[in-house]
Amino acid sequence: MEHFMGQRDGLTQSKLMKNSRPAPLKWTIKAINAPRKSISFTIKLFVGAILLAWAVVAWTAWTGSEDSHMFVSIMATGLTLFLLWILKHCLQKSVFHYVVHATHLQYTHYLDYPENAEARLKRSIISLFVGAAVIAVVLKSLSVFVIGTAYLLLNGAPQLMCWKRPEPELVVSPPWKKFQRMIIDRKYRLVVLLIDDPTIGFKAHLPDDAHLQRYVAFLKAVLPPHVQYSEERWEW
Repeated sequence: MEHFMGQRDGLTQSKLMKNSRPAPLKWTIKAINAPRKSISFTIKLFVGAILLAWAVVAWTAWTGSEDSHMFVSIMATGLTLFLLWILKHCLQKSVFHYVVHATHLQYTHYLDYPENAEARLKRSIISLFVGAAVIAVVLKSLSVFVIGTAYLLLNGAPQLMCWKRPEPELVVSPPWKKFQRMIIDRKYRLVVLLIDDPTIGFKAHLPDDAHLQRYVAFLKAVLPPHVQYSEERWEW
């Protein structure tokens, strides 16, 4: 009897040990999926273009007539709004779902579109067609509607009407034993694992300091002993 009870207690203990293994680390975060240098350059480029447009407005106000100044001001306002719209899409965030396993890291990512993005896009295209028709009626010119409709058709309106949100992309890291260096960027909560190329790393965005500390502690436990650790700003 004692022998069987000892076996049962051993089985129970082994099950408890098995069930007590730490669960994989998981987190979700929204971030711009681009190198930091590219983000900085893009912002500076668009801000420079907007400042140049308004410098032209100031120059026409100083040297030109009132009519030319009004025309240039309207054009600069439209250009500013257009550039800000493009900049918003260039810096659109992606949604990352990270899962840390005992042997590797994997994540899925996709652009952060709203749930009703397809319907909103269709409504916008239909509104453009209706707007072209209204302008044609107001101006009593059929050519406005024909030219506007042709422009929309030539610029891919049918393809846009059938647009669907892209499927999430899965990325799987190499095994932990392959990495040779780890960089911790505490300012932007990034942990980058490198193999050979110092500009190409397997990057993980962390939502807060607590997740950063847990992930770093886990990596120090599973990475090979020869891995080099450093804390610096990651530009790539």
